[in-house]
This record gives sequence, C-alpha cells and structure tokens, in this order.
Amino acid sequence: MAVQAEAVGALLPARPEQAARSADLIAATARQAMAELRRLLGVLRAPPDGDPPDSPERPGLAPSASLSRIEEVLA
Repeated sequence: MAVQAEAVGALLPARPEQAARSADLIAATARQAMAELRRLLGVLRAPPDGDPPDSPERPGLAPSASLSRIEEVLA
C-alpha cells in the first residue's frame, strides 16, 4: 500500500488516470486488510468452549487444533 501511495503522488500531476488506478488499488487493499483484521479479531475473541449461536460468521473462524488434539483432527 505504501508503494502505491507514493506512486499516486508522483503520478498525479502528469498522469491522473494512472494515479486514480493506484488510489483505487490502495483503497481496495485497505478494505481487504481491514476485513482480514476483523476476521482475525473475531477468532481471538471467540470463547474457548464454543461460538455464540447468534453469530453467523463464527463457524468458519475457529483457531486450528493443537497437536494435543491430533486424533480429533484426523477423525
């Protein structure tokens, strides 16, 4: 994102269309990073004994099982 942000400043006066593309890429990358961060925080905030039933996003956001639960993973 930092490289693209620097490019916007360099391109803006001479090539506004390329600068706009760089700005769009920055925005899309920032949105994706924020979504991934929200998902990660959701995993970290999940209660240890299960997900609350009122959270539709929780089922796919469980942390990986540790080696102590390898039999469960293999099953």
